Amino acid sequence: MVTLKTPEILIFLARNSVFFFEPKTGFTKQLAIPVNVMRDLEVVDPNSLSSLIGNFVDNEKLNLGKVVVVASEAISFTKDIPFSEENKKGIIVQDFTDTVPLESPEVKVFRTNTLYKVVGINPKYYQVLTEVMISKGFSVVGVIPGSVITEVGPAEAISIETAQKVLEGCDKIKSQNFMDGTVKTEAEPQPIITIGKPKGNTIFILMGVFIIGLLVLGYLLTISFKQP
Repeated sequence: MVTLKTPEILIFLARNSVFFFEPKTGFTKQLAIPVNVMRDLEVVDPNSLSSLIGNFVDNEKLNLGKVVVVASEAISFTKDIPFSEENKKGIIVQDFTDTVPLESPEVKVFRTNTLYKVVGINPKYYQVLTEVMISKGFSVVGVIPGSVITEVGPAEAISIETAQKVLEGCDKIKSQNFMDGTVKTEAEPQPIITIGKPKGNTIFILMGVFIIGLLVLGYLLTISFKQP
């Protein structure tokens, strides 16, 4: 079971590469993605991408822990909306979404200190990655666009020092998340939802009503047979 601590691993999604950073140990490695697996920001072969990432994690023997995924601006489409255009935000976001050149983009609005930033990405890219990491026992804190992180911005690559700063300030930016804001981990039990389960003596009351109904039905049938 994974022990949830301060995030220790940062994964940076670039256009044709995935960068892994573990500042605590000094680990930094790049995983190149071939064009037959991902082309023009579309995941052409999800199974091969999953295998590539899975084999990399196994071979590099990363330490289990909490993971923060940062989507670089190189794999994103962005638009800024000033606070002064708040009343037009819905229309602007819809128009932007219609122009994002991806088959099935995921678009989300992030509020920064100075403006709204609309970001569109291909969700399949990060979904394949996070599914692999979770299957290997890691916990995924979130997928955050680099364009809303001061230390990252529009950079297409980052250093291990930058990765460390992002991890240290994770609590301040974890709400700027493409995920739902909860930590994803296989170790966490899923809630069990029971619909319509009788409580207390209710079941006995229902059984009594059922039996009485059968007796009444039997009595009515007996009378009907006795009639000439």
